[in-house]
Amino acid sequence: MSVFIIFFIDNRLNPSRYDDINSEKERVIDRLYKPIANRINETEDANSDDEENNGNEETDEENGERKEAKESAWIPYWGFSSGIKSLEEKADRFYSVSPVIYEVNSNGSLINKKPSNFKRIEEIAEENDILLIPSIALFDWRLFSDIL
Repeated sequence: MSVFIIFFIDNRLNPSRYDDINSEKERVIDRLYKPIANRINETEDANSDDEENNGNEETDEENGERKEAKESAWIPYWGFSSGIKSLEEKADRFYSVSPVIYEVNSNGSLINKKPSNFKRIEEIAEENDILLIPSIALFDWRLFSDIL
């Protein structure tokens, strides 16, 4: 399995800040994404047996059929109710869920956006062995640039 980390850098950012952005990107990768990737790899290692496939697909151990790919979900705080409904109805399809529970304030601090029904997402994730990866929303490119 490959883990892709995507950083969207707005072309309106001040070019003199690119070194800061790259430094921040490395910090985020080291502190957030590497532990997640390690957990994914550990899970895969624990679930694999000595049989080898071509590395491009997973197979059902019992009958050798190809497994259906799992999905990841991003749930914004303004869409929690519909996100929970989708997760409940199709929990077996998801490998991970990433609910947005924080937003960045103009001074760089975090605003808690965790809705009262967040506990339900935690329950669904735990019941269905879905990796829960909380997200922080920051959609304002000027604020992003100022904070860096």
